[in-house]
Amino acid sequence: MLEFYIAELEQGSKATAKLLELLPEDKFGWKPHEKSLSLGQLAHHIAPSLPACCQFLRLIPLK
Repeated sequence: MLEFYIAELEQGSKATAKLLELLPEDKFGWKPHEKSLSLGQLAHHIAPSLPACCQFLRLIPLK
């Protein structure tokens, strides 16, 4: 089951990276809701976390 989550996170990080590569910089200020973080803020917050999360999950011993 853990391998499933790792695979999902790795796929999500690839998709996120691809989105950010294709997105024009002038769109980084877009917010899905007025109380939300901007797309640029979300990317800055999430993108670096995904690979680290995958590495952490690999440290958990499988039973």
